[in-house]
Amino acid sequence: MHHWLHVQGLTLSSPNAAVLLTNALSCQSSMLAFTQVFGMIAPSFVLMLPLLLLLKPRARR
Repeated sequence: MHHWLHVQGLTLSSPNAAVLLTNALSCQSSMLAFTQVFGMIAPSFVLMLPLLLLLKPRARR
């Protein structure tokens, strides 16, 4: 963390350090949440594909 702040030109006592750390943490947690939700939805979609075989074909007019 010290290295990341040093690259940004900040120290832990800088007023903007807390804001940057909060934004970085928020961005990372949003990405983690997205990947976890995608990891649940994608397999459930694949598992529901066989249900298409139970649908009746549409009558042609």
